[in-house]
Amino acid sequence: MILGMKPHWIHTVLCVLIVSVTHTLPAQSLSKTDFANLFSIKEYPRLDSSINVSTLSQEECNQLIERMFEVDQQYRDSLNRNMQDEAQRKHFGRLITVNDVANRAVLLKILKRYGWPCDTDKRKLSYKAWFIPWHTRSNFEMLSEFYSYMKKADTTNCINANQLNTVRDQIELVKKLRGISD
Repeated sequence: MILGMKPHWIHTVLCVLIVSVTHTLPAQSLSKTDFANLFSIKEYPRLDSSINVSTLSQEECNQLIERMFEVDQQYRDSLNRNMQDEAQRKHFGRLITVNDVANRAVLLKILKRYGWPCDTDKRKLSYKAWFIPWHTRSNFEMLSEFYSYMKKADTTNCINANQLNTVRDQIELVKKLRGISD
């Protein structure tokens, strides 16, 4: 059974869904491919969020951070280049969404194991890692969780002050809007 429904209800629900979808689409005939594409999700994250970082060295985790940054920027750049094409805009928007979710999960695992990345100016891991929480700024709770790691990193000068302050200001703004006091 689906969602606790009896089997005869499934047919009714599917019929209502099909009628609703076809009436909300532009007045054109749907091919089988168009209909199948409506209900399929083809975008998958580039990184597997179920990765077990406890088996990885710090260097391997640093490489993951670099990969997350590349993917994060790649799809945002592609979205910006394709703003005029609605289908491409939607495609890259979905890719950004699924990859942001995976990147957040992987970065949190890395942070719990090794803390905020801190290394040479040449590699800029802290800078690269910062984009993952920044792109979750609409989720106050998630951003706050990342911010706790950033504050710890600030005590050892492992995070750029401007990046830390940008996240802090965002959190303070949301607190103010929600009427949350410290």
